[in-house]
Amino acid sequence: MADGLGNRVDSGDPRGGSSRERWGIGATGLLLIVFAVCVITLTPAPVDRGYSALVEELLAYLHDRGVPAWFGYRKLEFSANILMFVPVGFFVGLLLPLRRAWIGGFAGMSFSVLVEVLQYLVLPERFASVLDVLANTMGGWIGIGVAVLTRLAIRNRDRRLLVEARRGEVGVGTAPTAAPR
Repeated sequence: MADGLGNRVDSGDPRGGSSRERWGIGATGLLLIVFAVCVITLTPAPVDRGYSALVEELLAYLHDRGVPAWFGYRKLEFSANILMFVPVGFFVGLLLPLRRAWIGGFAGMSFSVLVEVLQYLVLPERFASVLDVLANTMGGWIGIGVAVLTRLAIRNRDRRLLVEARRGEVGVGTAPTAAPR
């Protein structure tokens, strides 16, 4: 698409439809993060096995810097589960049209349920937990929110730049120039 000044503009669908770049980033990122989540959650032994001293050091470090004492191992694990699923939601939020981004929340929850069911059925040393599903789902929704807000900000910026270019204020892809004297 051209902006009226001969400059090529790839603004994508104004309703938030996909562009090749966004879709490529979203698909690649989602594949990588899903692989990472599967490695973390579907190995036979618990991921924190052998790291209890490191976890205690991390908690002591946090407590020394003002994190309340009630924030212990269970809260740290819950927080880590949230953080682990933020990128899942973010990349799903890049793939879906803006008006359908909410579907990604249910996709993230379904992925989390699948992980927990697999832990329960085939990994006897792992612990399936409804709280993990809750934390993972929260992380997914946060990631979707970040993706949607980022996409809206970029869309609004692009629209503003196109309006300015049509008015002759700024050429798209160029720096503003001073008026002739």
